[in-house]
Amino acid sequence: TEFNRHIIADALSHVLVDGDDLIFHYEFQVKNDKDMPARGLEYHFQALREHDMPVWTFVIYLKKRGRLPSPPWQSKRWKGRVPITFDYTVIDLSTMTAEELRETGLPGVLPLMILTKDGATREVAEEIMADLEPLAEDEITMMAYTLIALTFKKRKDDREWLRKRWKNMSNRLKD
Repeated sequence: TEFNRHIIADALSHVLVDGDDLIFHYEFQVKNDKDMPARGLEYHFQALREHDMPVWTFVIYLKKRGRLPSPPWQSKRWKGRVPITFDYTVIDLSTMTAEELRETGLPGVLPLMILTKDGATREVAEEIMADLEPLAEDEITMMAYTLIALTFKKRKDDREWLRKRWKNMSNRLKD
């Protein structure tokens, strides 16, 4: 049987942890998908083949929608054997606080603070934008604005506040 499938992982990052080269593989999920663990394994294996270094997979759930899978994932048993066991990390933002993400000190996770259980506030949105503004990280800032706008889409007064706040952002982002 010939398998010919084109797959696209959300993100792969080459990282150095305690002197070791690794690939961090990230998958972002809006809701629970029962096929995510098996799909994660497929991305994981392809990253391993492509880069020939250890890979660690993170599945980041952006919203709480249903029961999330618990790692490790195991293939179907046959005669008492489990041919494949795939370990990965689940990050459920709906159970985390904005403070937990803030404490990482990583600018790249700041936009996700708005999705935490206590993060959908103007105060957190303001903190995210104020912290990102001096970094001049346009892609991260645009992602933050998009996540904040989506979070505030049903709250008219917050949308108005966000529009006014956005006008105060630098000219490079207005473009």
